[in-house]
Amino acid sequence: MQTSKQKNFTKHEQTLLPYKQIDFSFSFFLPMNLLNKIDPPIDYHGQELAKKLFYLIIYLGYAISLGVGIIKSDLKYTLFAGIITVAICFVVITPSWRFYRKNPLKFVKVKNE
Repeated sequence: MQTSKQKNFTKHEQTLLPYKQIDFSFSFFLPMNLLNKIDPPIDYHGQELAKKLFYLIIYLGYAISLGVGIIKSDLKYTLFAGIITVAICFVVITPSWRFYRKNPLKFVKVKNE
C-alpha cells in the first residue's frame, strides 16, 4: 500500500534514494532565497575570471614572498608573505562579487506541445 506522502521512484532513483535524502548544503539552516541574496551564483565568464585571478594572485604573491625572503634572508618573511597571499586570494575569489556576475544566463522558456 502506498500512502499519500510516498512517491513512486524509478529504478535509478531507488538506487540513489539514501543519498538523495541527505542534504549537506547550508539550505538546511537558511532558506534558499536568503542564500541567493547573500551569495548569488556567478556566471560562466565569472568562473573563468575567478580562475584566472586565482592563478595570477597565487603566482605573483608567492614570487614576491620568495623575493622578500631572499632579500631579507629570513624564512619568517617568506611565510608571512605567503599567508598574506592566501588571505588576499580568499577575499578576492570566494565571495561572488558583482564583477563575477556581469553576464547572467538567459534561460529559454519551455514550450508546451
